[in-house]
Amino acid sequence: MMVLLGILLCFSTSLVYGQAANGKANKANKANTKIEAINDQEKAPEKQDLIIKKTKPNFIPKDLQPTKAARKNTVIVEELQRFFGYENPLLSRYLSLPYDASVNTNVNGYHVEIGYLLLMFLPLLLIIGFAKKPIWGIVTMLFSSLLVIISTSTSYIFSSSLQVVRSNIPNMDRYLARTEFADAPVGNLVAYVYKFALTIYEPIKFVFTFISGAKDAITYPILIALFTLFTYILHVRIKDHTRLIKSMIFFLYFYLFLWSLLSGGIVWYGYLALPMGILVILAAAERFKNRPGLLNKSMFGAIMCFIVLWIGMVYVVRISHIHQINRNSGKFMYDAAIIKYQTGAYSQRDVFDSYLTNINSAIDQINSDDQSLIYRAGTAFSYFIRKNDKRVLNDNLFGFFKNLENRYKDKETIAEVLKASGFKYIIVDLNAATYDKTPDKSVQKKFNRFMSFLNENTKLELLATNRTIKNLVQMDQRAVTTYGVFGSISKPGTYAVYEIK
Repeated sequence: MMVLLGILLCFSTSLVYGQAANGKANKANKANTKIEAINDQEKAPEKQDLIIKKTKPNFIPKDLQPTKAARKNTVIVEELQRFFGYENPLLSRYLSLPYDASVNTNVNGYHVEIGYLLLMFLPLLLIIGFAKKPIWGIVTMLFSSLLVIISTSTSYIFSSSLQVVRSNIPNMDRYLARTEFADAPVGNLVAYVYKFALTIYEPIKFVFTFISGAKDAITYPILIALFTLFTYILHVRIKDHTRLIKSMIFFLYFYLFLWSLLSGGIVWYGYLALPMGILVILAAAERFKNRPGLLNKSMFGAIMCFIVLWIGMVYVVRISHIHQINRNSGKFMYDAAIIKYQTGAYSQRDVFDSYLTNINSAIDQINSDDQSLIYRAGTAFSYFIRKNDKRVLNDNLFGFFKNLENRYKDKETIAEVLKASGFKYIIVDLNAATYDKTPDKSVQKKFNRFMSFLNENTKLELLATNRTIKNLVQMDQRAVTTYGVFGSISKPGTYAVYEIK
């Protein structure tokens, strides 16, 4: 039953319909360049407070740091907590991390996709050794079921219209009322599972809120106590194994505990667990294979069948539109631009243009003066920019811009400040607001203010973009499509490059 539930939940979140809403997520990047505001008393009064100079890395001056009132929504919280989740109480947030990381509940995208291997094989690993030590096996399974109930309370399914349906009872009721079983059998079954789990979770949530609330002072001791308990259970379960096997299993267990406690849900901090987990699973399968008896042979066969099923599920995800970026996103296994470049049919400029239309002229201009600085907002794009480790200021969540805006209210003045600091170009991700997972949409609000800063700013000139807008020609009332950022959008695009005049 646990095995079937694991498969069902894996299918529900990524394979129900083969297509899904946008799931792009940008990776966080550390700032490489910081700037310091100074008052130059020798300058004219009207120019005072506008000069900013480069200074040593990892330093932001006090006058550009957020105030105490603003620290509740710092970029650190926005960046890290989007992986960690926003569940309350805090204890639920920690206990749901394995599920969230495997099913991409919080952040969806190829860069955080680790497949379903760990969740799918968890029931099998719990069954191993159950016959000899059933009491500890039952305790472990009950706790694992509790984790499933907690985790699915903030999970989701995809509707047939490619909309994400978050797991709560009103949403599930509406989904079931609008969706016939024949149209989405897996989705319907999962909706009922979620309703059942949510009903059970209500008293658990009340207890967790009473015990821990949102403070680590109580949550950490509880997590450490649980770790200690299951260390003992694990010791009992594997005490007959060799020292090498026990050492590997305990190391993996301790590593996963530290990841859950300290990583903030960022999956690449725990990548070592993936190959080690696979080795443990294969070692268990090998032990069953070499033992006599039908039950042991059946266990080995079950493990091999689930491996094949997992590979099939990963293949479906890889060629589907789960992380839909455009109509061709299901063809990512075959990258036409790279293949043509490798065969000599495409030049480097052709590859650039296939990914980011109209970008070549902007790259040429940016690289023609490798001393000028670049302000990069909400995007990971800095490849093929010369000296990008020294020239590019990364402001992925617009925290630095917010501090500038708080100090200099006029958008032309902000542009002058950046120019006086040595910045000549601005690169912005036009879809940066779609990554916002904060409850109060703080990133989206900062993005909207940043776009207002770009709009009709006489100190800025658009160099390149792949967004197209429709302009109405007054002579014959025809709509003409041109490249631009603001106006009636025809094609959303992904980037824009501005020059500070």
